[in-house]
Amino acid sequence: MEKRIIAALEIADREVRLLVGQFYNGRINILKVEHVDHDGYIDGRLVRGHRIVEAIEKAVQNASANLNAHISKVIVSVYGLDNEITSKRISLPVVGRISEYDLKRALKEVYTYPAPENMVCVNALFTRFYVNGVPTRKIPVNERNENVQVDYQAYYCNQDALFEIIRCVENAGLEVIDVVLSDIGFASEALLFEASVDHPVVGVTFEMMSTQLSLYYQGQLASTMHLNYGFEIFLKKLMETYKLSRDVVERLLFYDVDVSDVSPNDDPIFIWSTKSNSHHLSAKDLLNCIGNDIIKMLDDIHDTCEPIYQLGNVEYVFTGVASRVDGLVETMHAISDADARVYRSSTFGVKDPRYTSLIGSFYYYKDTEFYRGSSQSSIDEEIFVKDVIGTDKHHSHENENTVTKRLRTLFMD
Repeated sequence: MEKRIIAALEIADREVRLLVGQFYNGRINILKVEHVDHDGYIDGRLVRGHRIVEAIEKAVQNASANLNAHISKVIVSVYGLDNEITSKRISLPVVGRISEYDLKRALKEVYTYPAPENMVCVNALFTRFYVNGVPTRKIPVNERNENVQVDYQAYYCNQDALFEIIRCVENAGLEVIDVVLSDIGFASEALLFEASVDHPVVGVTFEMMSTQLSLYYQGQLASTMHLNYGFEIFLKKLMETYKLSRDVVERLLFYDVDVSDVSPNDDPIFIWSTKSNSHHLSAKDLLNCIGNDIIKMLDDIHDTCEPIYQLGNVEYVFTGVASRVDGLVETMHAISDADARVYRSSTFGVKDPRYTSLIGSFYYYKDTEFYRGSSQSSIDEEIFVKDVIGTDKHHSHENENTVTKRLRTLFMD
């Protein structure tokens, strides 16, 4: 897995996102970032698949040109597909010591277990092993045992909705390496499985046209809920009220709105003219227009999650493209009296929260390599090394202590 170049793709409700990265010393180094707008979704349904295919093709072409290598395979991150989660325990006979083969056999059995009607198993995670009756989260390779018991979670998606997305990816000329639920990607990147061991964690992914709620509890993904509304409604209200273009309103929403501001300034923050008239807009005007609507949305999320409060001290973790709006954390804390924070990745080049789940898909793929036994690359590594990096490691570079030489070590042993 180390040094393989892998691409991960996500089809969000208004844009296609593509990351190209490479693992080095256990961390992902991002080589290329692309996001291309599309209008393939209408009212939460994929209607214009060809628009999504065009956006994928553009993102892949841009990234391939920058890398000077053709991207042909991708990991696909998916969300909001009527997810269903099942938790079960399986028992497998073992001869002598537990081997990698035994655990691979266990995972294969999970994936071949009959799925609920019209659903398909996308991901599976082993949550606990029982060795000689003793529970452990550590992979028990080489432990002596006659029988291994494994607790696992299987994550299912609506197969029709999933196949629509896969069809778009394949129509863009790409092969799918693996599919990762965005809820699992979110947890893998933000360490939400670990954070939820002693208290419930509610992950909230704010997109423009949708909102995803993910409950993590006792180190597992307990449930998910997809809401077919997001910050698009606030964006449209500003556009209709002030007759401004989308790009202007997006900048105002993400950089000038503070939902927690109880005494917003009335000084102009944006001035424009129409024909013979001049107009200005202040932070107070913005909050008067959409402030209460955003608070109502957070209040609805709090009401939806209220039964979770019986499990312990709830923590909200916000991410997604619309989590950049200021004041969401403070407002949710005021509404619910629960801890809240916005998660932004510390990975260089992808600190924008829109990429959180996509980054996590890399780590999920890396963590499950043990059970697969091998990993695929998104490009032809042999051609890439030959054409871009060069095959002669020592040619005129033996005594060179430059950035170029250090970059070469990312790709070559």
